[in-house]
Amino acid sequence: MISSKALIDQTGISRATLNNYIQLGILPKPVVQSLTANADEGGARVLGFFPDDALERVQAVQILKSQGLSMAQVAERLAQTDTLTGLPNRTLFVDRLQRAILKARREKGIFALLFIDVDRFKSINDQFGHSAGDEVLKACCNRMIACIRDSDSLGRIGGDEFVLLLEDLHSAQDAMEIAKKIKAAVEVGVSVSGELISTTVSIGIALYPVDSNSEEGLFKRADLAMYKSKQSGRNTISLNSDVVS
Repeated sequence: MISSKALIDQTGISRATLNNYIQLGILPKPVVQSLTANADEGGARVLGFFPDDALERVQAVQILKSQGLSMAQVAERLAQTDTLTGLPNRTLFVDRLQRAILKARREKGIFALLFIDVDRFKSINDQFGHSAGDEVLKACCNRMIACIRDSDSLGRIGGDEFVLLLEDLHSAQDAMEIAKKIKAAVEVGVSVSGELISTTVSIGIALYPVDSNSEEGLFKRADLAMYKSKQSGRNTISLNSDVVS
């Protein structure tokens, strides 16, 4: 958690601007705590506390505003993107997945949904700190982007969880080849402040319409396949019942 005072001090915004961000939904309403102030300050004072990603969100607002976006456009953008990586968040990604289902149903096409989880991410945070963990996530994100086509959609839906939508495939092998590229790109490791942090990913793949023809079914199958990769020793790719190391 970060206090409203720390947020203002670190970003340079005014309290009025902070309140405006709350009203626009850019920041959630703070958790309020009453603290006893020093005697010379007279009585108690109230401090609000925000989630840890509040600093990232305010910094993202400042970047977007510098690009000439209105506050309404900024609020809309932040409602659809992950502030750390700039990737689509769950809301925007699900919208794209639903559109892909409609397109594939109409054209009788094939696409794949990949669940990608950074292995042992909690240990990375515990050993190297959350700032280093953030750098690992951003590096993994950039490497995954380098492995996919412009028409593909990569999103972040959780702390160490990424999802990837691969449309217009000819077969499951197309998805497998991209997954192998991602696995190889991430397992090189990430250097943070001169320290090489070992990184790997576990990947699960679900295919439309073979595994499921619904959004919920595809998410469930891809998630289960990813956990199969975890159970198989991590740093593996699971497609249906097969595991590729």
